Amino acid sequence: MTLLTHARAHSRTLDASQPDIALVGEETYAVLSATETLGFVYRAGNIYVALSGPDLGRGYEVGQSLSWDEAVAIVQRSHHSASHL
Repeated sequence: MTLLTHARAHSRTLDASQPDIALVGEETYAVLSATETLGFVYRAGNIYVALSGPDLGRGYEVGQSLSWDEAVAIVQRSHHSASHL
């Protein structure tokens, strides 16, 4: 997983299954594939809230976790499921 602070990196990590992460707000991170935004993770205290959707304004909650990695995985699974309907 690559952590980005402002925009997507031009180079990807060797493991394409790992998303890029971009800080988009004080406690909000975008989960990015090479071609699109998969969703977002918002930190609310000790909980990570997983949001699915292409932009934060239309994102919807798909899960919560105490683990950052699990919240990112929830976003990925949600996007994968939605794209195969």
